[in-house]
Amino acid sequence: MLDQRIRQAILTLREAGHGTRAIAHALKISCGAVKDVLAAGTAAPPALARAEKAEPHRTAPLPEQRELAAAGAPFAEYAVTLKKRIGSRWPIALRRLAQLRRDYPAAPLIAAIETAAHYGLYDLDRLERMILRNVATAYFVLPADREGPDPEPSDEG
Repeated sequence: MLDQRIRQAILTLREAGHGTRAIAHALKISCGAVKDVLAAGTAAPPALARAEKAEPHRTAPLPEQRELAAAGAPFAEYAVTLKKRIGSRWPIALRRLAQLRRDYPAAPLIAAIETAAHYGLYDLDRLERMILRNVATAYFVLPADREGPDPEPSDEG
C-alpha cells in the first residue's frame, strides 16, 4: 500500500501534466498503483476493508506456539526469545523448534536449549547440532571392556 506522501506526489505530478507511465517511472512504482490513486483522486490511503476479519488471525497464536508454551519452561522461554530475535520469519522458526521437540529425546533437547539460551544462541541449525551431540554421547555409548573387533559373521545358513 502506498503511503500518503507517495499518493500526494502522484496527484501533484498528474496536475503538472505528466502521464501515468512517466509518474510510475519517476516514483518507481507500478502503473496500476498510479491508476488506482488517480481513480481515487485523493492522497488519503483507503481504509482497510473488513479489518475486523483480519484481527483474530493477527492475534491468535500458532499451534506450534501453543505447543511450545504448554511444553514447559525451557521451551516456552526459548520460543519467546526466538520470536523476538528472528524477525519476520518467526513462524518458520517456531515450527522448526516444535519439530525438534517432537523428534528428539527430552533430556538432550532440554540440555541443548538451556545451553543455547545461556550463551544467546538462537540459530536452530546450531541448536540441532548441539542436540545431536548430546544424543550421541548419551545413547550410543560403546562398552569400554571390548577386547577386539566384532567377529566376522559366518556364511553358514
